[in-house]
Amino acid sequence: DILRYSQEGKEYLLVCHSTHPVMKIDASTIADQSALTEPQQPVGIPRDTVDLPRTSMLANLGTDYVLALQRDEASGRRQLRSLKTASL
Repeated sequence: DILRYSQEGKEYLLVCHSTHPVMKIDASTIADQSALTEPQQPVGIPRDTVDLPRTSMLANLGTDYVLALQRDEASGRRQLRSLKTASL
C-alpha cells in the first residue's frame, strides 16, 4: 500500500509491503531524484523506517489518522489500529 498524508504542512508517503518495514518518504524529494542508471547505496529516494512491525495494509482515516492492519506476534491474530499522523 502507498498512502499520502500531511504533517506540519509537508506531504509524506507511507509505503507498506509484506517483505519490508513501513517506510516514510518526504514527497518533495521525489521530483528531485536523479535517474538510477548506476548502482548506488542506498538505492532510490531518501526514506525513513517507521516502527510498525508486521503491518500488511494501510489506509487513510480522514486527515489526522491512518489505519494499520497488523499481525500480533504472540497470537497471530490481526489487529486494526488507528494511528495519529502526527505520531508517524
